[in-house]
Amino acid sequence: MSWNGFLPEGTKCEQCGTVLKKDAESYAGTFTGLCRVCENISVRIEKVFFDRAVRKSYPPHCPSWRRDRNQFIAYEDCPECKGTGKKTITRGMAYGGSYLINCSSCSYKFYRHPLRVWKSERFDRIQEKGQSSYLTLLKKNKIYIKAKKGEAPDDKIEELKKFIHVKMERLDKRLKELYMKKINRKV
Repeated sequence: MSWNGFLPEGTKCEQCGTVLKKDAESYAGTFTGLCRVCENISVRIEKVFFDRAVRKSYPPHCPSWRRDRNQFIAYEDCPECKGTGKKTITRGMAYGGSYLINCSSCSYKFYRHPLRVWKSERFDRIQEKGQSSYLTLLKKNKIYIKAKKGEAPDDKIEELKKFIHVKMERLDKRLKELYMKKINRKV
């Protein structure tokens, strides 16, 4: 980035590959990775999930304020949002103006899906197990107090972190395998 806040010349749009103009498109404070055309393309489907939920990407609600595209999770059969995944909260300009929020029905249905809840709970357990294992190793190696004070030897800390990292990767891989098996059974 140059001293004036612009990204290097030749920075390309992440979607279509055109070189970004030297205006808000390539200014670091408003950079979204997209050129104006791609930024303002109408709604597009980013991803379809196993339970028929859809992540939709919408053009900016107010490009002069925020240039990034808005993403919402939607279910086509939702009576609340009619499959858009979003709701507009209308307010007067004196109160900050209107803004978009996620449809509460679609969000609830998406995040409370049994497989997503199962995965989240398992992930939390793995994280807790990793933290617990790391603290146990610090105590076994008699460097727990030093580590709390920031005085433990860096090489020993790195060695323990690598050990835990390998262990966590194995657990994460196993979780992903189980999750994919469950998804394939449900679909």
